[in-house]
Formats: sequence, C-alpha cells, structure tokens
Amino acid sequence: TAVILCAVILSAAGVLLSGCGEPKKAREARLQGIEQMNQKQFEDAIISFDTALNEADGVVDEFELDILKYRGEAEYRLGDYEAAVHTYEILEDVDGERQEYLRCRNRAKVQSANEKGLDLLEEGNSEDAIAAFEEGLVLAEESGDETLIQEAQQLLRTIEVQLMRSREKLPERWRFFRSMLPPMA
Repeated sequence: TAVILCAVILSAAGVLLSGCGEPKKAREARLQGIEQMNQKQFEDAIISFDTALNEADGVVDEFELDILKYRGEAEYRLGDYEAAVHTYEILEDVDGERQEYLRCRNRAKVQSANEKGLDLLEEGNSEDAIAAFEEGLVLAEESGDETLIQEAQQLLRTIEVQLMRSREKLPERWRFFRSMLPPMA
C-alpha cells in the first residue's frame, strides 16, 4: 500500500548509492538495519540506523540521506509517528521539500493525530478525541492525498459506529464534525 510505496520511493536512491566512501562500520550498521526491517524488528533497525549515522563521515550526502529515509520508515512502521515526522522534517531541512518526504511526513502526521484520538476515546474523553480526529482529517485533506483522506474518513465512520454501539451520547461537536464527511456509498 502507500507505506510500502513510500519505502520503495525513499530507498531507491540508496540502492544505487551505497556510500562506498563511508566507513565500514557505518555501511555494516546500515545493512544490518535494512535486514532488521525486513525481519520486522523496527526498534533494532532504528538503533542500527542511528549507529550508521554516528559512524558515518559527518558529511551529509546520499549515504546519510538514505539512512534517514530508512530510519523514518522504521519509525513509521513501529508506530512512532512523531519520531517519523521529525525524521522527515530533518530530510526536508537537509535535502529540500521533496514530494516523497512531504507525502511520508503527512501520512505520519495523520496517523499520529488518529492514534491520539483513539487513545483519548479509549480513556472516555470523546470531546478531545473528536478534536484529534478532526485534526487528522484536516491534515489528510490538506495533503491532497485521496487515499489518506479516504482512510481518515473511514476511521471516523468506524468510530461513530463504536460510539453508537456503546450507547454513549454523541457529543454535540460530533454532529458538526459528521457534516464534514461525505455520504456513505
């Protein structure tokens, strides 16, 4: 899906530019991190990518950018969306606002807002949960990514059904917020 697409786009340059002039420890740590990602060991992969960055020559070039791309993907797949946002912002600061960074950063921001909303809803704080979901939908709409928008809308419909099943009185704000969603197909 879109997460895999981000990974493919973000790592394409790294396959071609393996950082031949980088220290051996840095190259080995990068490769170890990639292998750990393939094994879905995302926490370990992040540690390996950080090691690779620390062992690198200190000059930000394609090698370091490639490591940051992998680290951002590992953070996202781990569910540490705020860390992923931070990594993609570093990439933008260093390498400019590329569409691939913006897309991945926006996806992480939306996921972060939605996760916050789910946590708040679980705590019984439906008012603040709705505000978090609203933030997620607004971020998705601002991104212009139709898939992201549809995912945010579907999550909201699912939440509404859960609230109705729990027989919890829907907050007044939900009625306004619900009006922002297109009709169900």
